[in-house]
Amino acid sequence: MISRFFRVFFWAILLSSIFSWIYLGIVSATARQAIIVLHRKRGMPDLVAPGESQFFPGRIFPGRVEIHPVDIGPRMLVVDYKKGLYQTEMLGLDDSFYIRFKFRFRYTLQPEKLPDLFLKMEGLDWKALEPYLQLRLSEMLTKRLLVIFPADNDLGQVPRRLNDYFNGPALEEMKSILGPEGIEIQNLVVENIYVPDAGRYTAILGGGQGILNQKLERIRKRDEALARRDAESLTDEATYARLETIGKLLIRYPGLKDYLAVDRLGSDVKVMVMPYERWFNSGRPTADSLLDKEEPAATQNGKRGPRFENLTPP
Repeated sequence: MISRFFRVFFWAILLSSIFSWIYLGIVSATARQAIIVLHRKRGMPDLVAPGESQFFPGRIFPGRVEIHPVDIGPRMLVVDYKKGLYQTEMLGLDDSFYIRFKFRFRYTLQPEKLPDLFLKMEGLDWKALEPYLQLRLSEMLTKRLLVIFPADNDLGQVPRRLNDYFNGPALEEMKSILGPEGIEIQNLVVENIYVPDAGRYTAILGGGQGILNQKLERIRKRDEALARRDAESLTDEATYARLETIGKLLIRYPGLKDYLAVDRLGSDVKVMVMPYERWFNSGRPTADSLLDKEEPAATQNGKRGPRFENLTPP
């Protein structure tokens, strides 16, 4: 009876393990979804096409297989592009001197090209898809804007040229750039186009030298303030180090404080050092001690002069 129970238990464990392995190994995609299966042991990922399923036996091992679902679309991307006029950065002008346009487009992803596109994502993460598309389009628009706006004196023609571009070849140009990577653009809608006023920009250029002089003056004052702050910091550090050293020396040599007191006097001050034991009694001088220490008067004709007497009334 017991042996039969263990046989049943063994087969139950074995069958449940097999079913779990099969269940975990099957990867299924919905109709609007493709799945990238990344094997850490191999370089090229596998693709599960929309509406299909595949079995990956290595998925039962933790960390060996990664699953990346991708919504193939339709998807929407909003592009807000801006580029400063030629002297914008030099003169430090604000955003009102930037050419800006904002547009959105609808696109889908071709499933068969997703593995190659996935390998271009930063960190192998589909969250980097939109930044990647923004970068590709920004590169394209910068080159196109060099044709539309070649010089400052063409600024007045830029609004018309941008409208002609977005109403004409813009969509086909984007398709030709993103199409080979499996990105199919369906439509393009322009929301806003802003171009700085040509007369205002010309007036700013006329006073450009004054703006540069003010900017250089601000930079000079800032550099002087930074240099002054660094010098004060170095002085403080040197003072703290000197005080710390003096403190340690005073602990070892208490008499050093008298030397420091004299050393801090100015060069015009005359200092006479008197022997401490001879001129002071218990640290304080007295009149009697000063009289006792008075030297005899000089002799005249071999005789001593009169001794000094203290006639101060009591």
